[in-house]
Amino acid sequence: MPQNQQVRPAQRVLPPPQMVGGMLIVHMEWSGDPTALTGGEKIRLRLLDETGSLAARWDTALALDSSQVLKSVAVPIPPTLPEGPLRLTVGLYDASIDGAPRIPTEAGEDSLLLVYFQAEGCDVCGR
Repeated sequence: MPQNQQVRPAQRVLPPPQMVGGMLIVHMEWSGDPTALTGGEKIRLRLLDETGSLAARWDTALALDSSQVLKSVAVPIPPTLPEGPLRLTVGLYDASIDGAPRIPTEAGEDSLLLVYFQAEGCDVCGR
């Protein structure tokens, strides 16, 4: 998980992400010590196609009001998104530091794979 002074984000994704009305709905559980945050940390979600190209993105502030927080987000899905395999990744970066450096995971990566799924054409998802 991305680490910033004992912050452990996105340990669970419940329920699995769903496409509804042109949005990808994601629920993530984040945990850690809220006093360890600088206040500039941001969550970055990236939806990548099978070639690794960016299909959609969403960034928001990470705010831990307690040691455990459930964060729900709705990522807009482009109507031109092609059918096929997609990967949803999550990471953190600190926007309060020049260059907004990414916060590495315990394994030294800059993001984690949350879910891998197949996009299919549908009327319900707005595509």
